[in-house]
Amino acid sequence: MIKEEELAKIVKTDILCSDYFRPLNRLISESFLHGYQYAVQHQWIKSSDMLPHEFSRTKGFENHSEDVICRSPTGIVFVGYTNYVDGKWVWSTSTNMEVEYWMPIPELDVEV
Repeated sequence: MIKEEELAKIVKTDILCSDYFRPLNRLISESFLHGYQYAVQHQWIKSSDMLPHEFSRTKGFENHSEDVICRSPTGIVFVGYTNYVDGKWVWSTSTNMEVEYWMPIPELDVEV
C-alpha cells in the first residue's frame, strides 16, 4: 500500500499544466487525498481477524453488534451482525451465508 506521504508528493505535482487550470490543482489534490483517506479507513475486514462487536462505534450493545456490510467467499454482499450465543460470538444474517469479510456501514453526514 502506498504511504500517505508518498501519495501527497504525487498529487502535489501539477496535474494540469495550463495556467488556466492551475488553481484547480489544489482542489483536485485535496479531493484525491480525502478520497484516499476515506478508502483506507473503510476497507473490508477479514472476519477471522476481528468481529464487529470488537469494533462497535456505539456502546451499549451487550449481546449483539451493530449491523455491518458482509461479503461471502463468493463475493455476495449482504447485511449482518454478530450475536453472543452460548458463550461465543456467532454471525447472524438473513442469508445464512458464511461471512469472509465485513465493514462498518458508513456514517453519512446529512444535513436535515
